[in-house]
Amino acid sequence: MRNFNQGLRENHPGGDPLSISDEDIHSLADYIAEKTAISPKPTIQGDIERGEFVFQHCLSCHGEFGEGDEDVRTPRLSGQYDWYLLQELIKFKRGLRGNHPDDLYGAQMMEAAIMFDENMLSDVVAYIATLEITSDD
Repeated sequence: MRNFNQGLRENHPGGDPLSISDEDIHSLADYIAEKTAISPKPTIQGDIERGEFVFQHCLSCHGEFGEGDEDVRTPRLSGQYDWYLLQELIKFKRGLRGNHPDDLYGAQMMEAAIMFDENMLSDVVAYIATLEITSDD
């Protein structure tokens, strides 16, 4: 939300950055944190074995089970909708996300996504869909 607020994340075409207070962001985060994590039904087809290989490049930031890491500000991937993950990875690959000079984390993801073709991105998303949500999420 902060990245949207600061104009670091893309908005709809022609859209202005959001204007949400830090207090509202914290309230929203608290609300979302209270929700029970679910594992949505997979919709993306891919080679899960090749996806597991690609995911080896994601482990150091996103964790072995895609649980994310607050210390390095990486989001949880397990339990996310696979169509959303693929959409965002493609945006990083195509330079539509992570290209703002002040978005350091986005730039790191953009560099990571560039290494793989879009079929491999589908494969890694299919693999991520097999990961269990850890109990501390």
